[in-house]
Amino acid sequence: MGEYDFSIITVVFNDPVNLESTILSVINQKSSHFQYIIIDGASTDETLEVIDKYRKSIDLVISEKDNGIYDAMNKGIHHATGTWINFLNAGDLFVGDFFLYNLNSKISHQSADIYYTDFIIAGNLISPNLSCVYLLRNMICHQALFYNILLLKKYQFSLQYKFCSDFEHLVRIFTKSTIRKISGPTINYLGGGFSADSNIQKQILAERLEIVSKSDFTFSYKFNFFLINYLQKLKATLCISR
Repeated sequence: MGEYDFSIITVVFNDPVNLESTILSVINQKSSHFQYIIIDGASTDETLEVIDKYRKSIDLVISEKDNGIYDAMNKGIHHATGTWINFLNAGDLFVGDFFLYNLNSKISHQSADIYYTDFIIAGNLISPNLSCVYLLRNMICHQALFYNILLLKKYQFSLQYKFCSDFEHLVRIFTKSTIRKISGPTINYLGGGFSADSNIQKQILAERLEIVSKSDFTFSYKFNFFLINYLQKLKATLCISR
C-alpha cells in the first residue's frame, strides 16, 4: 500500500484556463487520501499564476523544461507515493466531487494491476471493453486508467515516440497485467489538440504500426491490426480525393 490511496498527476504547458478547471476538479474531491502533483513544462504565460493560486491544495509542483509530455509523466511517477496513479491533464475532469471516494470503495477489496473507467469526449459517453480486440481499432485515453504504483515504477513511458507512447506503454504491459473495468465513475476527457492535423495523423499511424510490429502480440493480431489501419487510411484518402 502507498502513502495515499491515489496520486493524481497533472501535466501542463501554457494552458492556464484548462488547468484551473482541472485543479478544481481534483481539489474539490470529497476524499483526503490522495496526493496531487502538477508537472509544468516551464510555462511562459499565466499558468504558474494559476498554480500559485491553489498552491496550498497541491502537494507537489515541478516547473522545468522537459522532453515532452511522456517525460513529464515519468517525472510524476518518480514522485508519486499513492497506491494508484492517474494522469489527469489540463482540461480533463473527474465527473463529480465523489469520483475518487466512489472509485476507492470499489477497488479497495479487489486485486488488479490496472483499473479503467468510462469516459466522456465531446459530450459522448464512451464505455470501452479493454481487450486485444478493442486495441485493434481504438486506444483508451490514459486519463481513464488507474495504474498500480508498483507497475508504473517498473514500466515507465518510453520517450522513443512523440505521440503514441501511452499506446506503446499499454501494449507493452497488456499481457503482463491484470486489467479490470470499474463501472460508474467517469472521466471527462478534453481531447482535441493535434488530432485534427492530417500530417500528424500520418505520424501517429506510423508510430502505432511500429509499436505493434515490435510487440509480443500474435502474428494474427498484427496482421489484423495492419489490415484495419490500412483500410482506414485508404478510406480517408478516398474521402479527401472526392
